[in-house]
Amino acid sequence: FIYKPGFGGSCTEHPDTGVVFADFRIPFLMDALDMVRQLHSFFYGVKSIGWDVAIAENGPVFIEGNDNWEMNCFQKNEGARARTLMMFEKE
Repeated sequence: FIYKPGFGGSCTEHPDTGVVFADFRIPFLMDALDMVRQLHSFFYGVKSIGWDVAIAENGPVFIEGNDNWEMNCFQKNEGARARTLMMFEKE
């Protein structure tokens, strides 16, 4: 996990729960991905949406979608942000 710039470095476990990220399997992950793919299909012309999804006892729950989401996670590796933005350029 990489903290947002200005808020620390990185960690291998959740700071509050102690859950080790490498050992944790996200429940309903494929269901969540299917859900956001379906939701995204309603937003023709929006190239990228940052989806906020909660995992409840019975599966994923949509919270919100943002078209102006942060790219900090892509900025951690030099050039990753530029390569990501290139994927969304018009041909």
